[in-house]
Amino acid sequence: MNINNLRYKLPVITLIILMMFVLAMTDCSPQKAEAQAAGTNTQTAAMDAGIAELNTQLTTDSEDIHNQPANAEPQPVDYFTYLDFERKTYSDIRIWGWSPDGKVAYSDFLRHEGERFSVFIFDTVNDKIVWYKSLDLLAYYLSVDYDEDFNVFNSNFYLDCIDDFINKCMQNGIEFIHTEFMNIPIRHNSEIVNIILEKNETTLNNNELEDLGQYGGRIESYKVIAENRGRRKTIDEKAFQIYANDVFVCGYFVSPFEDRALIVIGEFAHGWEESVVTYSLVGCHLSIGFR
Repeated sequence: MNINNLRYKLPVITLIILMMFVLAMTDCSPQKAEAQAAGTNTQTAAMDAGIAELNTQLTTDSEDIHNQPANAEPQPVDYFTYLDFERKTYSDIRIWGWSPDGKVAYSDFLRHEGERFSVFIFDTVNDKIVWYKSLDLLAYYLSVDYDEDFNVFNSNFYLDCIDDFINKCMQNGIEFIHTEFMNIPIRHNSEIVNIILEKNETTLNNNELEDLGQYGGRIESYKVIAENRGRRKTIDEKAFQIYANDVFVCGYFVSPFEDRALIVIGEFAHGWEESVVTYSLVGCHLSIGFR
């Protein structure tokens, strides 16, 4: 599918976000309750105006949206699919497309201590984020402008975000192509590549860890090593500021254009109230650089 069709599919997610944002705008304080009661009609009208503008954008200067394939929108990825244990995560990540030179476009709707919607272009050759745009919904809700600018927030930010995302994808040669999330080891063409984690545990004792504010985590750093036919290469190294409890390989995607994989690493750490999994993305060429 041409990348221009993203503008007709990505708003499906943003509409859901908008609805969740409005539902989250209930506050228990008397002052905000009074202000919200006074502005309910204004906010409702703004919400309707924002959605109407989004819907107009979906069908303007385009072919009929109903002619698009039913499966055009990428599905959220369940990174626990291939693991024999369950960890809590708050990310809704979707892979939107790839470029022939190793870039991947994806979105992340993070629901943890607030809500944040972000779009990214990630370079799997050097493991760098080429471009991203993000909105912290909680920060906006707590700001003094959230009610006055509600209509602008609804109708402009998401459209600008979508347009920027599409334009950046086009500039980076990304095509909207679905790829499947697979289990390790990586199997592609004639290559079988295993991914090994070398974890470096701290020598600090429990009392010393507690003094640092740790909650049981002992992993100081780790290396990600790719192995192919007895040959190896290190494809990533990472050190933690707050030591992790565990690190594991979740799975991988393979580029539709070249022998290159995007590997998902899960990082598990105890927090103040609960344990949370975050993710690192690592690129790996499947036939070059092994020794």
